[in-house]
Amino acid sequence: MPVQDFDPITDGYGSKYVKGADFEEPEYLTINDVNLVDFQDGTRKLALTFHDDRQATLNKRNYTRLTEKWGADPNGWIGKTVLCMAGDAYQGRPSLVMVPQVPKAAPKRAPAPAADDDEEVVFA
Repeated sequence: MPVQDFDPITDGYGSKYVKGADFEEPEYLTINDVNLVDFQDGTRKLALTFHDDRQATLNKRNYTRLTEKWGADPNGWIGKTVLCMAGDAYQGRPSLVMVPQVPKAAPKRAPAPAADDDEEVVFA
């Protein structure tokens, strides 16, 4: 009998969450949503959903990086961008590294000198 409706992610052979090994090159991803996820082993983690619908759970190191840059309220992270890449191996597989990105401020410009039409300009 042929197997129907088999999904390796939901049927236990994969994960719907990205891992470090999924990033051959670093990628900038924008956070669209943050949720708390309960796993079968009883653990709970924050999961980020990105603009392209991929998801990633946060380990302690990535959570710390994001809270140091953007604060402890994960709802404030929505719309922010992280750089995702493969990091040092953990248990034989590359870890997922997230680096929060802060928009660069526009360069500050010196105010233009005030032009006073009534003043005479003297050239030497």
